Amino acid sequence: MASLLPILLAASSAFAADQGMQVYFKGTTTARRIVVPALSRPGDVIHDTGPSMPLPAAFDSILFHGRTQAGVGFEARAGLGAAWGPWVGPEIETFSNGRFWGKFRLAGTAGTSVHLRLVNRGVPPSRVIDIFEIEAFLRAREPVVVTPSRVDLSTRPGKPDVETRQEWNAAPPKYDYTLTTPSRITIHNTAGAQPETLEDARSEMRLIQRYHQAGRGWNDIGYHFLIDGAGRLFQGRPENVVGAHVLSHNTGNIGISFMGNYHPPINDQPSPAQLKAAVELIRWLDEAYGIAPETLVGHRDLGKTDCPGDNIYSRLPDLRKAAAEPVPPPGPTAPELPGAPARVRRFDFARPFTGW
Repeated sequence: MASLLPILLAASSAFAADQGMQVYFKGTTTARRIVVPALSRPGDVIHDTGPSMPLPAAFDSILFHGRTQAGVGFEARAGLGAAWGPWVGPEIETFSNGRFWGKFRLAGTAGTSVHLRLVNRGVPPSRVIDIFEIEAFLRAREPVVVTPSRVDLSTRPGKPDVETRQEWNAAPPKYDYTLTTPSRITIHNTAGAQPETLEDARSEMRLIQRYHQAGRGWNDIGYHFLIDGAGRLFQGRPENVVGAHVLSHNTGNIGISFMGNYHPPINDQPSPAQLKAAVELIRWLDEAYGIAPETLVGHRDLGKTDCPGDNIYSRLPDLRKAAAEPVPPPGPTAPELPGAPARVRRFDFARPFTGW
């Protein structure tokens, strides 16, 4: 997610994998929604970011992802002071749900700015193009401390239904995972789309994995669990291996990410189904590994970032409270006394939490 102060990927720190430096243009976030002008013709510039604010550290690529790429050309250049390099095109990969990610092979030192523009390559007028994120990245291989040949997912009872890696057609990790004992939970958002259908969600999972593996150079998708807009749970990495989701805080840390972008200007809202699924998962992690729900945090609590977005972060007290509540036993309830008010504990995620 976008940060108030960009995060430098500290490659020398153990398990430091995290996002790179957010690229800012005149102080604004990188997320933007662009509408193709009605009079735009092939060859016209649809959108010009202008030069970015200088980046605080070295980078070797510019990564970006969004929605609706067909008919749009992306170009970027890097500059230091008054000297600008040539415009270059990116490597782009598109997916069946209209999502795409791309990489510009641009490098620079601290103080370098970047400049992006979108060019009409046949895109129809009034087409909406979403840019979810633009970041400068310094590639670094995840450190490996233990290299088991095989990692099995937990077989501890009570685990909620989770879409398996086989079901969403995950690629294998690039090298062996590092085992860890889960001991804490961090909540994220993917800063991307909020899919509702199963096929869109599976496509989004594959895009995120490719962005993390081929774009950032990581071993695998960074998160352990992801939740789509309909409340379906997806397995990212096995929960008993080190992830790549919080800078220098990955050992023992379970990453749960809501698919979507829950911060202005995209401003998705978490659905009740997403929040309910998160509660069930957090409750199981408590039962299986003894991780108290009251201790879960948002990404921004551990680093200089807006993740998981204002619209998720404001609900964390609700999640902690609901996950800590015991599950009522199944079966018929005792009849109520005549005239006595019903006392039903029900957590309504459609409204803000105001107490039990």
